Amino acid sequence: MSRKLPSVRVMCEELTCLTADDIPLVEQLASQLDTMADLAQGDVFIDCLGKDDQVAIVIAHGRSSWSPSLYQKNVVGAVALPVNEPGVFEVFRTGHPVTDARGLSQEDVPIRQRVVPIHGPSGSVIAVLIQEQDISEQVNRERCIASLKQSNAYLMEVLLEESLAMSGIPDLFEEGIVLVDHEGAIRYANERGRALLESNRAIVVNLSEQEEELRFGSRVYTRRLVKLERKGKLAANVVLLRDRTDVVDKERELRAKSIGLQEIRHRVENQMQTIISMLRLQQRRQQDPNVSAALEESLHRIEGVASIHRFLSKEGSGRVEAGRLISELLTEVSEAMLAPDHSLALQLEVSEVFMEAKPFASLALIVNELLQNTVKHRDGNGAITVIFREVEQIGELIWEERFLAPASTFVTGDIGDRDQSSSVEGTGSLGFTLIRLLAEETLEGKVWHELSPGMLSLTLTFPLKELELDGCSGDGCR
Repeated sequence: MSRKLPSVRVMCEELTCLTADDIPLVEQLASQLDTMADLAQGDVFIDCLGKDDQVAIVIAHGRSSWSPSLYQKNVVGAVALPVNEPGVFEVFRTGHPVTDARGLSQEDVPIRQRVVPIHGPSGSVIAVLIQEQDISEQVNRERCIASLKQSNAYLMEVLLEESLAMSGIPDLFEEGIVLVDHEGAIRYANERGRALLESNRAIVVNLSEQEEELRFGSRVYTRRLVKLERKGKLAANVVLLRDRTDVVDKERELRAKSIGLQEIRHRVENQMQTIISMLRLQQRRQQDPNVSAALEESLHRIEGVASIHRFLSKEGSGRVEAGRLISELLTEVSEAMLAPDHSLALQLEVSEVFMEAKPFASLALIVNELLQNTVKHRDGNGAITVIFREVEQIGELIWEERFLAPASTFVTGDIGDRDQSSSVEGTGSLGFTLIRLLAEETLEGKVWHELSPGMLSLTLTFPLKELELDGCSGDGCR
Protein backbone atom coordinates (compact mmCIF):
# COMPACT_ATOMS: atom_id res chain seq x y z
CA MET A 1 0.00 0.00 0.00
CA SER A 2 1.50 3.33 -1.06
CA ARG A 3 2.10 6.00 1.55
CA LYS A 4 -0.21 8.99 1.66
CA LEU A 5 1.51 12.15 0.38
CA PRO A 6 1.19 15.44 2.21
CA SER A 7 -0.93 18.05 0.53
CA VAL A 8 0.53 20.81 -1.63
CA ARG A 9 -0.33 23.35 1.10
CA VAL A 10 1.42 21.38 3.81
CA MET A 11 4.60 20.96 1.75
CA CYS A 12 4.63 24.63 0.82
CA GLU A 13 4.21 25.67 4.46
CA GLU A 14 6.76 23.23 5.86
CA LEU A 15 9.43 23.09 3.15
CA THR A 16 9.35 26.50 1.41
CA CYS A 17 9.23 30.20 2.18
CA LEU A 18 6.01 30.84 0.25
CA THR A 19 3.57 33.27 1.81
CA ALA A 20 -0.10 32.70 2.51
CA ASP A 21 -0.91 34.67 -0.64
CA ASP A 22 1.42 32.54 -2.81
CA ILE A 23 0.27 29.05 -1.77
CA PRO A 24 -3.29 29.17 -3.26
CA LEU A 25 -1.83 29.93 -6.72
CA VAL A 26 0.51 26.91 -6.49
CA GLU A 27 -2.42 24.73 -5.31
CA GLN A 28 -4.56 25.82 -8.23
CA LEU A 29 -1.84 24.99 -10.79
CA ALA A 30 -1.13 21.66 -9.09
CA SER A 31 -4.76 20.64 -9.51
CA GLN A 32 -4.46 21.10 -13.27
CA LEU A 33 -1.08 19.38 -13.66
CA ASP A 34 -2.38 16.04 -15.05
CA THR A 35 -4.26 17.91 -17.80
CA MET A 36 -1.02 19.79 -18.66
CA ALA A 37 0.81 16.44 -18.76
CA ASP A 38 -1.75 15.06 -21.26
CA LEU A 39 -1.25 18.13 -23.40
CA ALA A 40 2.57 17.84 -23.23
CA GLN A 41 2.45 14.02 -23.51
CA GLY A 42 5.08 13.77 -20.79
CA ASP A 43 5.81 14.43 -17.13
CA VAL A 44 5.11 17.90 -15.75
CA PHE A 45 6.29 19.22 -12.35
CA ILE A 46 5.99 22.18 -10.05
CA ASP A 47 9.16 22.94 -8.08
CA CYS A 48 9.62 25.53 -5.35
CA LEU A 49 12.81 26.70 -3.68
CA GLY A 50 13.54 25.27 -0.25
CA LYS A 51 13.89 27.45 2.83
CA ASP A 52 17.66 27.91 2.29
CA ASP A 53 17.32 28.61 -1.50
CA GLN A 54 20.04 25.98 -2.16
CA VAL A 55 17.69 23.18 -3.26
CA ALA A 56 14.37 22.89 -5.05
CA ILE A 57 11.45 20.80 -3.77
CA VAL A 58 9.15 18.84 -6.09
CA ILE A 59 5.73 20.10 -4.94
CA ALA A 60 3.55 18.39 -7.57
CA HIS A 61 3.93 15.82 -10.37
CA GLY A 62 1.54 15.46 -13.29
CA ARG A 63 1.52 12.23 -15.35
CA SER A 64 0.12 11.82 -18.84
CA SER A 65 -2.57 9.18 -19.38
CA TRP A 66 -1.45 8.78 -23.02
CA SER A 67 2.31 8.22 -22.75
CA PRO A 68 4.47 6.34 -20.22
CA SER A 69 6.08 8.28 -17.38
CA LEU A 70 9.84 8.65 -17.02
CA TYR A 71 9.53 7.76 -13.34
CA GLN A 72 8.91 4.43 -11.69
CA LYS A 73 8.50 5.97 -8.21
CA ASN A 74 6.66 9.00 -6.96
CA VAL A 75 9.05 11.93 -6.69
CA VAL A 76 6.80 14.46 -4.95
CA GLY A 77 8.73 15.89 -2.01
CA ALA A 78 12.09 14.92 -3.55
CA VAL A 79 14.97 17.38 -3.57
CA ALA A 80 16.46 18.73 -6.86
CA LEU A 81 20.08 19.95 -6.83
CA PRO A 82 21.61 22.64 -9.08
CA VAL A 83 24.18 20.18 -10.44
CA ASN A 84 21.40 17.88 -11.74
CA GLU A 85 18.86 20.45 -12.88
CA PRO A 86 20.73 23.70 -13.73
CA GLY A 87 17.84 24.99 -15.90
CA VAL A 88 15.48 25.08 -12.89
CA PHE A 89 17.81 27.24 -10.82
CA GLU A 90 18.54 29.47 -13.83
CA VAL A 91 14.83 30.33 -14.08
CA PHE A 92 14.61 31.05 -10.32
CA ARG A 93 17.67 33.33 -10.64
CA THR A 94 16.72 35.28 -13.78
CA GLY A 95 12.94 35.00 -14.00
CA HIS A 96 13.21 34.09 -17.71
CA PRO A 97 12.09 30.80 -19.32
CA VAL A 98 14.63 28.15 -20.30
CA THR A 99 13.51 26.12 -23.30
CA ASP A 100 16.36 23.63 -23.79
CA ALA A 101 18.15 22.71 -20.56
CA ARG A 102 19.77 19.34 -19.96
CA GLY A 103 19.80 17.58 -16.63
CA LEU A 104 19.39 14.33 -14.73
CA SER A 105 16.06 13.15 -13.38
CA GLN A 106 15.48 11.96 -9.82
CA GLU A 107 16.25 8.46 -11.17
CA ASP A 108 19.46 9.62 -12.99
CA VAL A 109 17.92 9.53 -16.46
CA PRO A 110 19.25 12.13 -18.99
CA ILE A 111 16.44 14.61 -19.62
CA ARG A 112 15.75 17.79 -21.55
CA GLN A 113 13.74 20.34 -19.57
CA ARG A 114 11.54 23.23 -20.57
CA VAL A 115 11.13 25.49 -17.57
CA VAL A 116 8.87 28.55 -17.17
CA PRO A 117 8.52 30.78 -14.09
CA ILE A 118 5.35 31.07 -11.97
CA HIS A 119 4.93 34.58 -10.59
CA GLY A 120 3.13 35.28 -7.32
CA PRO A 121 0.83 38.20 -6.47
CA SER A 122 3.87 40.34 -5.63
CA GLY A 123 5.42 39.67 -9.04
CA SER A 124 8.33 37.56 -7.75
CA VAL A 125 9.03 33.98 -8.94
CA ILE A 126 7.44 31.65 -6.39
CA ALA A 127 7.71 28.37 -8.36
CA VAL A 128 8.61 26.91 -11.73
CA LEU A 129 6.61 24.73 -14.11
CA ILE A 130 8.75 21.97 -15.68
CA GLN A 131 8.12 19.70 -18.67
CA GLU A 132 10.66 16.90 -19.13
CA GLN A 133 11.65 14.69 -22.06
CA ASP A 134 13.78 11.55 -21.97
CA ILE A 135 16.91 12.02 -24.16
CA SER A 136 18.73 8.83 -23.22
CA GLU A 137 18.92 7.65 -26.85
CA GLN A 138 20.24 11.00 -28.06
CA VAL A 139 22.89 11.08 -25.34
CA ASN A 140 23.93 7.53 -26.20
CA ARG A 141 24.26 8.48 -29.88
CA GLU A 142 26.37 11.51 -28.97
CA ARG A 143 28.60 9.36 -26.81
CA CYS A 144 29.01 6.88 -29.66
CA ILE A 145 29.91 9.67 -32.10
CA ALA A 146 32.43 11.15 -29.67
CA SER A 147 33.91 7.71 -29.08
CA LEU A 148 34.06 7.12 -32.83
CA LYS A 149 35.81 10.44 -33.39
CA GLN A 150 38.31 9.62 -30.70
CA SER A 151 38.87 6.15 -32.17
CA ASN A 152 39.25 7.60 -35.67
CA ALA A 153 41.77 10.19 -34.49
CA TYR A 154 43.77 7.51 -32.71
CA LEU A 155 43.49 5.16 -35.68
CA MET A 156 44.63 7.91 -38.06
CA GLU A 157 47.63 8.62 -35.86
CA VAL A 158 48.54 4.91 -35.71
CA LEU A 159 48.03 4.46 -39.45
CA LEU A 160 50.07 7.58 -40.18
CA GLU A 161 52.93 6.29 -38.07
CA GLU A 162 52.69 2.84 -39.65
CA SER A 163 52.34 4.14 -43.21
CA LEU A 164 55.26 6.51 -42.80
CA ALA A 165 57.39 3.75 -41.37
CA MET A 166 56.42 0.98 -43.79
CA SER A 167 55.71 2.60 -47.17
CA GLY A 168 59.18 3.92 -47.90
CA ILE A 169 57.60 6.73 -49.94
CA PRO A 170 58.70 9.52 -47.55
CA ASP A 171 62.30 8.51 -48.15
CA LEU A 172 61.90 9.73 -51.74
CA PHE A 173 61.19 13.29 -50.59
CA GLU A 174 63.88 15.94 -50.42
CA GLU A 175 62.23 17.21 -47.24
CA GLY A 176 62.99 15.64 -43.91
CA ILE A 177 59.83 14.24 -42.28
CA VAL A 178 59.74 13.70 -38.50
CA LEU A 179 56.71 12.66 -36.41
CA VAL A 180 56.91 14.07 -32.87
CA ASP A 181 54.26 13.20 -30.25
CA HIS A 182 52.77 15.66 -27.76
CA GLU A 183 55.47 14.84 -25.20
CA GLY A 184 58.27 15.65 -27.65
CA ALA A 185 59.26 12.06 -28.34
CA ILE A 186 60.28 11.23 -31.91
CA ARG A 187 57.99 8.49 -33.21
CA TYR A 188 59.22 8.35 -36.81
CA ALA A 189 61.69 9.98 -39.21
CA ASN A 190 62.33 9.32 -42.88
CA GLU A 191 65.87 8.90 -44.23
CA ARG A 192 66.39 12.63 -44.80
CA GLY A 193 64.87 13.43 -41.40
CA ARG A 194 67.18 10.96 -39.64
CA ALA A 195 70.21 12.52 -41.33
CA LEU A 196 69.19 15.98 -40.15
CA LEU A 197 68.49 14.72 -36.62
CA GLU A 198 71.93 13.12 -36.45
CA SER A 199 73.56 16.43 -37.38
CA ASN A 200 71.46 18.52 -34.99
CA ARG A 201 68.50 17.34 -32.91
CA ALA A 202 67.64 20.96 -32.09
CA ILE A 203 65.65 21.11 -35.31
CA VAL A 204 62.70 19.44 -33.48
CA VAL A 205 62.96 21.52 -30.29
CA ASN A 206 60.52 24.35 -29.40
CA LEU A 207 57.86 23.47 -31.95
CA SER A 208 55.67 26.56 -31.81
CA GLU A 209 55.65 28.53 -35.06
CA GLN A 210 53.70 27.13 -38.03
CA GLU A 211 56.62 27.97 -40.33
CA GLU A 212 60.03 29.40 -39.48
CA GLU A 213 63.63 29.57 -40.61
CA LEU A 214 66.31 27.91 -38.51
CA ARG A 215 70.07 28.47 -38.64
CA PHE A 216 72.56 25.98 -37.27
CA GLY A 217 76.14 26.89 -37.97
CA SER A 218 76.47 27.54 -41.70
CA ARG A 219 73.27 25.66 -42.59
CA VAL A 220 69.81 27.19 -43.05
CA TYR A 221 66.60 25.17 -42.73
CA THR A 222 62.91 25.85 -43.26
CA ARG A 223 60.71 24.12 -40.68
CA ARG A 224 56.97 23.67 -41.18
CA LEU A 225 54.53 22.03 -38.77
CA VAL A 226 51.38 19.99 -39.44
CA LYS A 227 49.50 19.56 -36.17
CA LEU A 228 47.53 16.39 -35.38
CA GLU A 229 44.83 16.81 -32.74
CA ARG A 230 42.77 14.33 -30.71
CA LYS A 231 39.83 15.33 -28.52
CA GLY A 232 40.67 18.98 -29.13
CA LYS A 233 44.21 18.55 -27.81
CA LEU A 234 47.55 18.29 -29.60
CA ALA A 235 48.42 14.64 -30.19
CA ALA A 236 51.47 14.98 -32.46
CA ASN A 237 53.35 17.21 -34.87
CA VAL A 238 54.48 16.26 -38.35
CA VAL A 239 57.68 18.29 -38.83
CA LEU A 240 58.76 19.03 -42.41
CA LEU A 241 62.39 20.12 -42.73
CA ARG A 242 64.13 21.45 -45.81
CA ASP A 243 67.77 22.49 -46.15
CA ARG A 244 67.74 25.89 -47.91
CA THR A 245 71.44 26.65 -47.50
CA ASP A 246 72.19 26.49 -51.24
CA VAL A 247 69.19 28.68 -52.07
CA VAL A 248 70.15 31.25 -49.42
CA ASP A 249 73.75 31.28 -50.67
CA LYS A 250 72.58 31.88 -54.24
CA GLU A 251 70.27 34.68 -53.10
CA ARG A 252 73.17 36.26 -51.22
CA GLU A 253 75.40 35.91 -54.31
CA LEU A 254 72.75 37.51 -56.53
CA ARG A 255 72.39 40.41 -54.10
CA ALA A 256 76.15 40.89 -54.09
CA LYS A 257 76.26 40.84 -57.88
CA SER A 258 73.39 43.31 -58.05
CA ILE A 259 75.19 45.67 -55.69
CA GLY A 260 78.39 45.24 -57.70
CA LEU A 261 76.56 45.93 -60.96
CA GLN A 262 75.03 49.08 -59.53
CA GLU A 263 78.48 50.23 -58.42
CA ILE A 264 79.89 49.59 -61.90
CA ARG A 265 77.05 51.54 -63.51
CA HIS A 266 77.63 54.40 -61.10
CA ARG A 267 81.33 54.46 -61.89
CA VAL A 268 80.71 54.34 -65.64
CA GLU A 269 78.33 57.29 -65.33
CA ASN A 270 80.90 59.23 -63.29
CA GLN A 271 83.64 58.48 -65.81
CA MET A 272 81.46 59.66 -68.69
CA GLN A 273 80.77 62.90 -66.86
CA THR A 274 84.51 63.30 -66.30
CA ILE A 275 85.19 62.81 -70.02
CA ILE A 276 82.47 65.33 -70.91
CA SER A 277 83.95 67.88 -68.50
CA MET A 278 87.43 67.40 -69.93
CA LEU A 279 86.18 67.82 -73.52
CA ARG A 280 84.26 70.94 -72.52
CA LEU A 281 87.39 72.39 -70.95
CA GLN A 282 89.42 71.55 -74.04
CA GLN A 283 86.78 73.04 -76.33
CA ARG A 284 86.82 76.36 -74.45
CA ARG A 285 90.59 76.65 -75.00
CA GLN A 286 90.36 76.04 -78.75
CA GLN A 287 90.70 78.98 -81.12
CA ASP A 288 90.14 76.96 -84.30
CA PRO A 289 86.36 76.84 -84.99
CA ASN A 290 86.70 73.55 -86.91
CA VAL A 291 88.32 71.83 -83.95
CA SER A 292 85.74 73.33 -81.61
CA ALA A 293 82.91 72.05 -83.85
CA ALA A 294 84.45 68.55 -83.91
CA LEU A 295 84.72 68.56 -80.13
CA GLU A 296 81.10 69.74 -79.88
CA GLU A 297 79.97 66.83 -82.07
CA SER A 298 81.90 64.36 -79.93
CA LEU A 299 80.44 65.88 -76.79
CA HIS A 300 76.90 65.37 -78.05
CA ARG A 301 77.66 61.75 -78.90
CA ILE A 302 79.11 61.05 -75.46
CA GLU A 303 76.23 62.83 -73.74
CA GLY A 304 73.83 60.72 -75.81
CA VAL A 305 75.64 57.54 -74.75
CA ALA A 306 75.51 58.70 -71.10
CA SER A 307 71.77 59.33 -71.36
CA ILE A 308 71.18 55.89 -72.91
CA HIS A 309 73.28 54.26 -70.19
CA ARG A 310 71.30 56.06 -67.50
CA PHE A 311 67.95 55.03 -69.01
CA LEU A 312 68.99 51.39 -69.25
CA SER A 313 70.34 51.41 -65.69
CA LYS A 314 66.95 52.55 -64.40
CA GLU A 315 65.15 49.69 -66.17
CA GLY A 316 67.08 47.09 -64.22
CA SER A 317 66.19 44.12 -66.48
CA GLY A 318 67.17 42.53 -69.77
CA ARG A 319 64.18 43.92 -71.65
CA VAL A 320 62.86 47.44 -72.08
CA GLU A 321 59.79 49.18 -73.43
CA ALA A 322 61.51 50.89 -76.37
CA GLY A 323 58.70 53.28 -77.36
CA ARG A 324 58.59 54.99 -73.99
CA LEU A 325 62.36 55.23 -73.67
CA ILE A 326 62.76 56.71 -77.17
CA SER A 327 60.23 59.42 -76.28
CA GLU A 328 62.05 60.22 -73.05
CA LEU A 329 65.45 60.17 -74.75
CA LEU A 330 64.40 62.52 -77.59
CA THR A 331 62.78 64.96 -75.17
CA GLU A 332 65.77 65.06 -72.82
CA VAL A 333 68.52 65.21 -75.45
CA SER A 334 66.75 67.83 -77.59
CA GLU A 335 66.33 70.09 -74.56
CA ALA A 336 70.02 69.68 -73.72
CA MET A 337 71.32 70.29 -77.28
CA LEU A 338 69.10 73.14 -78.45
CA ALA A 339 69.84 76.76 -77.71
CA PRO A 340 66.99 78.84 -76.18
CA ASP A 341 66.41 80.75 -79.46
CA HIS A 342 65.97 77.61 -81.58
CA SER A 343 62.51 76.54 -82.65
CA LEU A 344 62.49 72.81 -83.29
CA ALA A 345 59.06 71.22 -83.14
CA LEU A 346 59.15 67.58 -82.06
CA GLN A 347 56.16 65.30 -82.76
CA LEU A 348 56.27 61.74 -81.41
CA GLU A 349 54.05 58.86 -82.52
CA VAL A 350 55.42 55.84 -80.69
CA SER A 351 53.82 52.51 -79.81
CA GLU A 352 54.59 50.06 -77.04
CA VAL A 353 57.38 47.86 -78.35
CA PHE A 354 59.46 45.55 -76.15
CA MET A 355 63.10 44.87 -77.00
CA GLU A 356 66.18 43.44 -75.40
CA ALA A 357 68.44 46.05 -73.85
CA LYS A 358 71.41 45.48 -76.16
CA PRO A 359 69.66 46.08 -79.50
CA PHE A 360 67.73 48.97 -77.95
CA ALA A 361 71.04 50.66 -77.11
CA SER A 362 71.95 50.57 -80.84
CA LEU A 363 68.53 51.94 -81.79
CA ALA A 364 68.93 54.74 -79.24
CA LEU A 365 72.34 55.63 -80.66
CA ILE A 366 70.80 55.90 -84.14
CA VAL A 367 68.09 58.23 -82.83
CA ASN A 368 70.76 60.31 -81.06
CA GLU A 369 72.79 60.63 -84.29
CA LEU A 370 69.71 61.69 -86.26
CA LEU A 371 68.84 64.34 -83.70
CA GLN A 372 72.41 65.59 -83.59
CA ASN A 373 72.48 65.82 -87.40
CA THR A 374 69.27 67.87 -87.31
CA VAL A 375 70.62 70.30 -84.73
CA LYS A 376 73.92 70.62 -86.54
CA HIS A 377 72.70 71.08 -90.14
CA ARG A 378 69.29 72.70 -89.58
CA ASP A 379 70.56 75.15 -86.98
CA GLY A 380 67.90 73.81 -84.62
CA ASN A 381 65.01 75.16 -86.68
CA GLY A 382 62.23 73.19 -88.32
CA ALA A 383 60.08 70.21 -87.30
CA ILE A 384 60.68 66.54 -86.69
CA THR A 385 58.14 63.73 -86.72
CA VAL A 386 59.25 60.44 -85.22
CA ILE A 387 57.17 57.29 -85.72
CA PHE A 388 58.12 54.07 -83.96
CA ARG A 389 56.00 50.93 -84.08
CA GLU A 390 55.95 47.17 -84.50
CA VAL A 391 54.52 45.55 -87.62
CA GLU A 392 54.43 41.75 -87.62
CA GLN A 393 57.54 41.27 -85.47
CA ILE A 394 59.37 44.01 -87.40
CA GLY A 395 60.43 47.19 -85.67
CA GLU A 396 59.96 50.29 -87.82
CA LEU A 397 61.44 53.73 -87.13
CA ILE A 398 60.42 56.60 -89.43
CA TRP A 399 62.27 59.91 -89.09
CA GLU A 400 60.86 62.88 -91.02
CA GLU A 401 62.45 66.35 -91.03
CA ARG A 402 60.98 69.54 -92.46
CA PHE A 403 63.47 72.38 -92.61
CA LEU A 404 64.07 75.83 -94.10
CA ALA A 405 67.71 75.44 -95.13
CA PRO A 406 68.44 74.45 -98.76
CA ALA A 407 68.95 70.79 -99.48
CA SER A 408 72.53 71.34 -100.55
CA THR A 409 73.53 72.13 -96.99
CA PHE A 410 72.44 68.67 -95.83
CA VAL A 411 75.42 66.35 -95.78
CA THR A 412 74.68 62.62 -96.04
CA GLY A 413 76.59 59.55 -96.93
CA ASP A 414 75.40 56.58 -98.94
CA ILE A 415 73.22 54.87 -96.32
CA GLY A 416 71.14 52.83 -98.75
CA ASP A 417 68.09 53.63 -100.83
CA ARG A 418 64.57 52.36 -101.21
CA ASP A 419 65.27 52.01 -104.94
CA GLN A 420 67.82 53.22 -107.52
CA SER A 421 65.71 56.18 -108.64
CA SER A 422 65.81 57.70 -105.17
CA SER A 423 69.52 57.16 -104.62
CA VAL A 424 71.34 60.12 -103.15
CA GLU A 425 75.12 60.04 -103.11
CA GLY A 426 76.88 62.42 -100.79
CA THR A 427 80.37 63.14 -99.64
CA GLY A 428 79.88 60.95 -96.57
CA SER A 429 79.70 61.75 -92.87
CA LEU A 430 80.67 60.02 -89.68
CA GLY A 431 77.12 60.26 -88.29
CA PHE A 432 75.45 58.45 -91.16
CA THR A 433 78.25 55.92 -91.33
CA LEU A 434 77.52 55.10 -87.70
CA ILE A 435 73.80 54.87 -88.47
CA ARG A 436 74.38 52.43 -91.32
CA LEU A 437 76.76 50.24 -89.29
CA LEU A 438 74.43 50.14 -86.27
CA ALA A 439 71.40 49.39 -88.45
CA GLU A 440 72.95 46.64 -90.56
CA GLU A 441 75.47 44.96 -88.28
CA THR A 442 73.95 45.35 -84.82
CA LEU A 443 70.21 45.45 -85.50
CA GLU A 444 70.46 43.25 -88.64
CA GLY A 445 68.09 45.67 -90.34
CA LYS A 446 67.82 47.94 -93.36
CA VAL A 447 67.88 51.72 -93.62
CA TRP A 448 67.07 54.07 -96.53
CA HIS A 449 66.24 57.73 -96.99
CA GLU A 450 64.59 60.13 -99.38
CA LEU A 451 65.75 63.73 -99.71
CA SER A 452 63.76 66.50 -101.35
CA PRO A 453 63.74 70.30 -101.00
CA GLY A 454 62.87 71.10 -97.39
CA MET A 455 62.24 67.47 -96.50
CA LEU A 456 64.22 64.43 -95.30
CA SER A 457 62.59 61.08 -94.66
CA LEU A 458 64.56 58.14 -93.22
CA THR A 459 63.16 54.68 -92.56
CA LEU A 460 64.78 51.95 -90.47
CA THR A 461 63.38 48.42 -90.22
CA PHE A 462 64.81 45.59 -88.17
CA PRO A 463 63.59 42.22 -86.84
CA LEU A 464 62.33 42.10 -83.27
CA LYS A 465 63.77 38.97 -81.73
CA GLU A 466 61.55 36.88 -79.52
CA LEU A 467 62.17 37.70 -75.88
CA GLU A 468 63.15 34.86 -73.57
CA LEU A 469 63.50 36.26 -70.11
CA ASP A 470 62.35 34.93 -66.73
CA GLY A 471 60.35 32.16 -68.35
CA CYS A 472 58.35 34.38 -70.73
CA SER A 473 58.67 34.86 -74.44
CA GLY A 474 56.92 36.57 -77.30
CA ASP A 475 53.59 38.18 -76.59
CA GLY A 476 53.47 36.54 -73.21
CA CYS A 477 56.09 39.01 -71.96
CA ARG A 478 54.06 41.98 -73.04
